[in-house]
Amino acid sequence: MPIELISPENAHDLITKHPETQAIDVRTPAEYAAIHIDNFTAKPLSTIDRNSFADEEATIVLLCRSGARAQKAADMIDSENRSIKIVEGGLMAWEAAGLPVVRGKSSALPLERQTQIAIGSLLLIFVSLGWFVHPAFFALIVGMGCGLIFAGVSGTCALGLFIAKMPWNRAPKS
Repeated sequence: MPIELISPENAHDLITKHPETQAIDVRTPAEYAAIHIDNFTAKPLSTIDRNSFADEEATIVLLCRSGARAQKAADMIDSENRSIKIVEGGLMAWEAAGLPVVRGKSSALPLERQTQIAIGSLLLIFVSLGWFVHPAFFALIVGMGCGLIFAGVSGTCALGLFIAKMPWNRAPKS
């Protein structure tokens, strides 16, 4: 079965009318703790593989912040015999549609912003080192550029996956 995009409103109706639907939020535990949707189960992207879902009959609805990680999760799941739907626009679109969310106490930055901060910081460090220490450090900037190109082409960001495993992106202790 093909992977489908579904509007936040249609996803809300589907989950409400069909409780057997597996509604999965693939963001990090800290992002989930900060804000989530009541009927969605937290299952970070890093934990999903082809065998993540035993019930092959149930429809799977995937959600992340904007839709990119949900698409990656859908690509990892065996979709031959499953109905997989991705909430178009992710949690941002869900909120913009005025649908209910649960806000927690965590103030974790979204993974995309953490990755942007890390890349910007590393670029500043490498430029400074290249300027003040040795020009060979400029090669690291080229390496980062290649990494960004690879991430854009493949849809896989090694730095983002690494940051997702950092302690501040784990579920807060309750």
